[in-house]
Amino acid sequence: MDRRTVYVIAALMGVVITALLHVSVTGVRGYEAVGGEFLFLSLPLWVWVVECLVDRR
Repeated sequence: MDRRTVYVIAALMGVVITALLHVSVTGVRGYEAVGGEFLFLSLPLWVWVVECLVDRR
């Protein structure tokens, strides 16, 4: 699988997970706020970091 494809999939997963978690935790909080669920938007960064650590040449 191409690297760009992996990053695009990770980015889409981050957006979907963030949206689902935001709806869920807003119900728990009882008010609109920004919290740790937005860290999932950095999922492509973490995929890249793991790739760099695993593929050390």
